[in-house]
Formats: sequence, C-alpha cells, structure tokens
Amino acid sequence: MTSPPQGADGEHPPSALFASGLPAHAPPSLVVAWADAAWLDAVGPCLTADEEAMAARLGAARRAGFVLVRTLARRTVARALGLDVRDVRIDKSDDGRPLLPTNKGWISLTHTTLGGRAVAGVALADVPVGLDVEPVRLRAPGLAARILADGEALPAWPTTDDARLLAAWTAKEAALKADGLGLRQGAIAARIAWGEGGAFTATTPGGRWAGQGVEAEGAVWAVAWATE
Repeated sequence: MTSPPQGADGEHPPSALFASGLPAHAPPSLVVAWADAAWLDAVGPCLTADEEAMAARLGAARRAGFVLVRTLARRTVARALGLDVRDVRIDKSDDGRPLLPTNKGWISLTHTTLGGRAVAGVALADVPVGLDVEPVRLRAPGLAARILADGEALPAWPTTDDARLLAAWTAKEAALKADGLGLRQGAIAARIAWGEGGAFTATTPGGRWAGQGVEAEGAVWAVAWATE
C-alpha cells in the first residue's frame, strides 16, 4: 500500500488526526483520518445493503456512530487504494480483525460521542493496526488500579489527570485491537511504556506494538501498529 494524503475524499475532507504529520517512527503505509457528523452531512452516507440493515437495528446514538465510521472507512480505503468507493469491501481475518480489500492491509475503526455529536476515526496500514478514541471526561475512582499492571505509570503528556488516565486506556485498547483481542482479556493484558510526546510501546499476549497518543478536540486518541 502506498502512502496517500491523509483524510477521506469528499467536498470537506476530515482533518488529519496528526496535524503536524505522522510520527517519525510510524510505518510509511500508515493512514489515519477522523471525521464528525458535519462531514457526514456534507458527503452523505455510504453503506452496503448489509450495513444499512445493521444500522436500522441500532438505537439513534449508536446508529449515528456506526453510519459515520463505516462511511469514513469506505471513503478512506477508496482513496488509499485508488478504488471507486462503491467497490470497497472490508473483510475480516480469522481472529475477527478487519482487513482491507483483497488482503491489501489492515484497518481499524473507532467511534464515540463528543459534545453530543458522533466522532469517528479510521487507521489503515500494511501491518496490523489498532485505533481508539475516548472523550475526555471524569473517570470512575479506582479505574487506574484496574487498568495499570504492576510497574506501569500514567503518561506525562496530556493536560489533566483524567486525560492521562484516558491516554493509558486508549493506548492499551489500540494495542489490544491490533493484537485481535480487543478488551476481552481486560486492559491490564497490555503493558505500556511511554516515550516522548505521546509515543509508546506495548506488549500484549500476541506481540509487541509501537504507537502514538494525541489529545485533540476534547478527546484522546491512540494508534498502535505491529513492530514484529
């Protein structure tokens, strides 16, 4: 997979998550894009018939996020691989991780609600990749003890204690999504070591990962990718 400009196509492309460019330690193939409901209003939904049926069964809030992230994924993949958006198919590996069409790479999807509006992100790479987002908000007391393994520390880079805790959470979830486990084994299954400026490495039951966290637009994001 080549390294195209970030963002999905459309009259109003979503902002790149990393405004100053992807981190130097990221794989050249990595593409990260994010969008909100205003972008979807501009470009319109783009779903398969199966996805439309799935969306119809969801409540209003979950449906908004689902439609947004699937549309963003399809348009981002189309741009990255030079496909017509109508020809984009997203497959799954044996362990359930999404794959790009015809095994041309990996994709990770995430969405949440931020300030009452749906927000979604998509990461693409030619190695397994995971992406997660959480709005910055107060967390339940004792959460740190439940997600940090012995010897782990919270990162120093976000601006508040709540954001630092969420940065640890998103880094762990991104690594576990890249691993294929998700949070089925709990966040403590991933061990995070923090570097400078939001960079991190992670060890999970399935391997080792590198990644990057960022705080933007009232949310904390993390993307992780395979290093071996």
